[in-house]
Amino acid sequence: MIARIFHWIFIVFLILVGLLLTLPGGGLIYLGGSPYYLLAGIAVLACALFTIRRSPKAVYIYGALLGVTVLWAIFESGLDFMALLPRLAFWMGIGLWFLMPWFLGSETKDTHTQHASRKLWIGGPIVASVLVLFLGAIQGYDQNSTGTVRSADTSLGTDWAHYGNSAGGSRFAAIDQINTDTVGNLKEVWRYRTGVEEDFKATPLSIDERLYLCAAANVLISLDAETGEEVWRYDPEITPPDRHQYAITCRGVSYHAAPADYEGDCPTRIVSATVDASLIAVNADTGELCSDFGEQGRVDLRVGLGEHLRKEYYVTSPPTVAGDNLVVGGLVLDSQDLGLPSGVVRAFNALTGELAWAWDLGNPGNRGLPAEGETYTLGTPNVWSIMSYDPELDLVYAPTGNANPDYFGGLRRDFTCLAVQRHHSGRPFIVKVPA
Repeated sequence: MIARIFHWIFIVFLILVGLLLTLPGGGLIYLGGSPYYLLAGIAVLACALFTIRRSPKAVYIYGALLGVTVLWAIFESGLDFMALLPRLAFWMGIGLWFLMPWFLGSETKDTHTQHASRKLWIGGPIVASVLVLFLGAIQGYDQNSTGTVRSADTSLGTDWAHYGNSAGGSRFAAIDQINTDTVGNLKEVWRYRTGVEEDFKATPLSIDERLYLCAAANVLISLDAETGEEVWRYDPEITPPDRHQYAITCRGVSYHAAPADYEGDCPTRIVSATVDASLIAVNADTGELCSDFGEQGRVDLRVGLGEHLRKEYYVTSPPTVAGDNLVVGGLVLDSQDLGLPSGVVRAFNALTGELAWAWDLGNPGNRGLPAEGETYTLGTPNVWSIMSYDPELDLVYAPTGNANPDYFGGLRRDFTCLAVQRHHSGRPFIVKVPA
């Protein structure tokens, strides 16, 4: 009785696996993808049918499928173990069930030789799978470098003035008191809690015996590096654009020192790009807003993006300081929607907050604001993460994500999407204009 229950559970399992492979597999072929999944799904459904009939053909079909799968996995992945494993392990597990005595015993009564033949038909591809995985595991992998060899930059001193210490993001600290001989003697000398309930994700800056950091929702804080005492705190009182963790994240702040001829009230300033899509600048000594930056210390990053929901565009990474410019990207909502805000990268003067230039991937000829009534190109790749700057070459390096929609790219650049108005659901109403 128990064997019969397991027999039917296995049949139902095969049917579900077959359907899960066949239906999406057909869609994949329609999109120009591999036919393997559709064919594998059909083979599994055939196995289920012959298992219901208690026919030994189920074993032969599955053995053939497993053998083809080994060849397909090698064709797609070579001998890359981590790529081979998910392609083979699942099928090997099902194959072991076909070898179990209670499964072979459920078929029509056959001779010992016929049973042995069927075991070989399944066992052979399983052994081949194990051998291929073993070969993949012992291959290892190549550790490729960029081919550039540079000595450590010992000019950085003990400050940590950028997210990655240097403008280029070397993350190298030129200190010698902490080494392999002394690291075991390190002891905690102070501990500080931000008092903000959400996760702390920032990399602090260390400049002239001060630490500068941000808590969730862009609460800016300065600490005495020696004692851990709070020097100042500025809370912009931001309402996050959404409820999930990314919509409240602050990954760090930026520091900018004005030229010697500067006569304003913020010779040194801490700048944060915020989750309500603003740039804010405060005095590094006092934490007060810099009145000469933007509109009383703030710059609106939504200018030029057109109408959109607040959760569709915000910033979690610190601006990149490139000379006297602050370069910012933005986080565009991951979704399957069309007509989401632009991923434009912009630079603002660090002293005045005025737009210095813009890089709009869909309209590279325009380096400023869009023409009246227009927006930066919708749905272009965005730069939500950390950028770096090479002062010698005067180049900014920006890691981009996908254009929208994020997961299926078939519609990304086939047409231009214009957000015309909003209907009752709050989502954009899209007009598609052939490119």
